[in-house]
Amino acid sequence: MASRKKNRVASPIKKFSYILILAIILIGGLFYADNIFTPSHTADEHLGLHDAHNIDKTPVGLRPIRDKLIAMLDAKDPNTIFNVVDAIQADSALSVNCHDIAHDIGHKAYELYGFSEAMTFDNPNHVKHALVQYICAGGYMHGILEQLVFDKPEFLERPEIICDQVPESDRASCFHGVGHVFMMYYKRNVPASILGCRVIKEASDTYRCFEGVRMEQFWGNSDGMTTTELGWDLKRPLDSCVAAKEDEKPTCFLYATFGYLRTHVKDYFGAAHLCTNSELPPSDTQFCLKGLGMTMMSKFKGQNMEGSEIYVDGMSIDEKRAFYQGVTGYARLSGVSAEQLRNACLMLKSDVEVCLDALSGYK
Repeated sequence: MASRKKNRVASPIKKFSYILILAIILIGGLFYADNIFTPSHTADEHLGLHDAHNIDKTPVGLRPIRDKLIAMLDAKDPNTIFNVVDAIQADSALSVNCHDIAHDIGHKAYELYGFSEAMTFDNPNHVKHALVQYICAGGYMHGILEQLVFDKPEFLERPEIICDQVPESDRASCFHGVGHVFMMYYKRNVPASILGCRVIKEASDTYRCFEGVRMEQFWGNSDGMTTTELGWDLKRPLDSCVAAKEDEKPTCFLYATFGYLRTHVKDYFGAAHLCTNSELPPSDTQFCLKGLGMTMMSKFKGQNMEGSEIYVDGMSIDEKRAFYQGVTGYARLSGVSAEQLRNACLMLKSDVEVCLDALSGYK
């Protein structure tokens, strides 16, 4: 009897304990969500991350331009972000070849203003400068996310806590940026970064994260690492994609030509041949060609696109469409208007219809 009575007394105490623990968890979660957006400037030295103030994604030849743009940022005035955006957009050549520069600008903006102000979503002037989040194909946003991990590495345990805060139209770019962050966090370890992306619940968001990983793998600053250390063979860049899991293949093929052209500068014929003569399934071939179109966009800068036809001559309609999807899609991400691209398509000799079809599919 005494034992039963003791159990009856303990039961309400257990219930109270459960409630107390639940309350602590909920309060802790709210505190975490509130504080993750405030820079603490206390990077965890045990992460093995690079110096937060010494990240140079920008190619050496473009660093003077980057430094001039960063100098325009006033630590006391977040509105100077818009001055930088305007300066980039005013230079047609720079605006389509500034992804790496924008990464570095994003790092600096986070250092100066913190996450929310750097993103400018709550800034009344944002309405007049909607290109902030799109500038340089999302490079600015990606740089902000990379800098965020120095202060709040725990956000990688649940990246949605950040990307759920951005407008729906920017969600894809946000998760792409998370892929860049995983590669930085894991010091360019591709398998670890891919596994990191898999903590993301929605498959479409995971796909975008894979994109960021593959872009870093084939195109990002390697910090002196060889391509073998980055998981791909200089002579056979598609092999790692062929061996990848099915849901990882599309993004791998999408960026593999970035690596090829990085080491075979301007060999567009060679890159096209790589995509179409490697005995790939049609889907993989098309992602490879779409990636080729993306890498060549900076060559055409939304103009003089008629020169692209020679690289896809003799290909099937589906293969050509994939290529032009890459050219036009990346151009749109870089601020080239649909009208400009439509006029560029009309300049083509034999691929007008397939180019316009590719352009119409941009979302």
